[in-house]
Amino acid sequence: MQKLIDQWNDLIPPKIQKLYHYYDTTAKMGKNPVLVVVDVYNCAYDGGPVPPEDLPEDNHSGCGFYAYDAIKPTQELIALCREKNIPIVWLTKNWERYASGVVSSRREFRQETPEELKRKYEIYPEFDVQPHDTMVTKNKSSGFFETNLKDVLDSYNCDTMITAGISTSGCVRATVVDGWNHGFYPILVEETLFEANPISRAINLWDMHHKYGPVVGLEDFKQLLG
Repeated sequence: MQKLIDQWNDLIPPKIQKLYHYYDTTAKMGKNPVLVVVDVYNCAYDGGPVPPEDLPEDNHSGCGFYAYDAIKPTQELIALCREKNIPIVWLTKNWERYASGVVSSRREFRQETPEELKRKYEIYPEFDVQPHDTMVTKNKSSGFFETNLKDVLDSYNCDTMITAGISTSGCVRATVVDGWNHGFYPILVEETLFEANPISRAINLWDMHHKYGPVVGLEDFKQLLG
């Protein structure tokens, strides 16, 4: 994938970039970081590592090679956090409420069985969920809306919300904005954030980088961890 800074320069005119110059984008690691991994569930990887435009028409969630490109850096980020004893929180959809019809979606999906929904929204097996990690199920895009995520982060005295996952412009952005509003300073790790639309990803990372939490590359993140 094209480097993010090059994407920003291609997509955002210099005059617009100049409007953002007064934002402080310096990344600062607090004393009690927590890693929040957003929606890296099975169906994000459905269809295989192919261009999103070549995915089957009935594939509503798969992100093609963008999802697969993010696997290795996400694994590395998780390993780094485990090394430093940083707590890890996983977000996924509350599939049981979807199955019951309590929660609806703006998309038109075919009727799916509870077994199908459970498979879709289990964390992708390439990521090692440990028994001491925390799993938070959500009903809408934000990890904070009608969930106990704030209580979980408060229990860790969290001051820095390291963020990875999908989709950059949807559930990740909603969670980052709500986290910032609750006082959890976000840091977004570039290579671990993905979606099917690279333009939307780049624009939203640009905007979040300046307004809510800095976007840092994995190598820079290692320096922040010390």
